[in-house]
Amino acid sequence: MEEKDRISELPAGILDNIMRFMPILDAAIVEILSSIWKDIWFSLTKLCFDSDFFDYLCLKYSDEALEFHISGVVNNIFMRHNGRIHKVIFNFCGDILDFANDDIANLLKNNLNQWLLLLTQNGVNEMDISCPENSGYLVSNCFFSCPTLKRLKLSEVRVELVDVYELPNVISLYLEYVDFLCGDYSDYVVYLPMLEDLSFCYSRNIFDFHILAPKLGSLKTIPSCSCSVLKLGINPLLGLP
Repeated sequence: MEEKDRISELPAGILDNIMRFMPILDAAIVEILSSIWKDIWFSLTKLCFDSDFFDYLCLKYSDEALEFHISGVVNNIFMRHNGRIHKVIFNFCGDILDFANDDIANLLKNNLNQWLLLLTQNGVNEMDISCPENSGYLVSNCFFSCPTLKRLKLSEVRVELVDVYELPNVISLYLEYVDFLCGDYSDYVVYLPMLEDLSFCYSRNIFDFHILAPKLGSLKTIPSCSCSVLKLGINPLLGLP
């Protein structure tokens, strides 16, 4: 008697949680064993492109066209994906096998902004972008008008400010070693009407523009500073140390 495929009969939400916690190599193996595993892989609501993901691709495509192969795999995942992507992690930090800093910089420059634009159009709720130190990556401004984005973490990137930025529904913002390009004057405004939690660590030029966050309830800074120095427009009832 043929064995019943019990994995494929699990509810979609449980399959989603199992897949997103599995290393990519294990996920590929299980995909072969389960009749609907491939469909589940391309309908995950949470995607993580981290060092394990890139290491696997480096081992599989160990040639000079590594950037081409990696961008092709990620593009294929996005093109074949079904439904919403609620959370995505791009973590290019750490020691990635056979991937030089110049290769990572080229991958970021040639592909990441295109992926971010696609995600913001797909209704993403949470994004976590971590780049290598001194990568020089200038992050796309597309997510500043994304109405579905609620949580954003940026690390080791550059952001070029315009006169007014608005993140309409972001409730949590974490900035780590972010270099804000503010130009020659400080009349820039970042309006965050729903922001409740703001954290930043050693972000360059963050004191040179205004952050308007009337609902802010938590502020964590390294190095520590007063909200007056930060030019925060916040709830006057907020108690800060």
